[in-house]
Amino acid sequence: MFHNQYLLITPGDSSGIGYEIILKILPKIKKFTAVTVSQKFILESHIKKLKLDLQPIYINSNILLDMLDISYPKTNFLCIDVGGINFKFSSMCLKKNSGFYAIETLEFVTETIKMFVNNNISFSLLTMPVSKNAISKYLNKNFTGHTEYITKKFNIKNFSMLMVGNHFPNNYYVLLLTRHIPVKFISKNLKIKNIVEQIINTTKFMETKLKIHNIEILICGLNPHMGEEGKIGNEEKTVLKKSVCIL
Repeated sequence: MFHNQYLLITPGDSSGIGYEIILKILPKIKKFTAVTVSQKFILESHIKKLKLDLQPIYINSNILLDMLDISYPKTNFLCIDVGGINFKFSSMCLKKNSGFYAIETLEFVTETIKMFVNNNISFSLLTMPVSKNAISKYLNKNFTGHTEYITKKFNIKNFSMLMVGNHFPNNYYVLLLTRHIPVKFISKNLKIKNIVEQIINTTKFMETKLKIHNIEILICGLNPHMGEEGKIGNEEKTVLKKSVCIL
């Protein structure tokens, strides 16, 4: 399913753990043509700090269309340099400007995704954690997450967040009915219409894109012990059960 796909990678917060994780797993990526999108000076600073034997191959996003299936030594990987101001590397600098670096990278990745979509290029996107507060300072509004940011850029209204877990011999898929909201607001955001739309959207994706049929759906309860017949919550009856009946 993943053969001959690009894997676009954003390392996330410049002062976080994302860069270290990405740089250490890059040599182990086999099924994709991995492309890291980052500011050159930040990437090389982390390589030096971690004392890793890695050499980025800097390319322009426009030539990605011609570089699929090219093999590289384990010490090399493709990188698109987003640019930006070349500050002297320091933990204080990266933390102070992390929101700027992160949103700059996300905006560049979005343009690369548009190019892939327009040219019918298969790809996946791997995003490392970012500081929502740091990014919001530059967007002048609340940044709730990568999912919402990217879907808004593409004007996508109906979207879902689906998690995949491998458990031999099968994969298990978990659909989140709410995203990036405080726990205390989950109950208020469980709407029958939204739940039905999310399930239909996900099953269509699994059937058409993943070629998975005869899907068995299990819905988790919200309250302990499924609400104890309403004694400690009634969302199982008033929302979840009614959603199932509609389906």
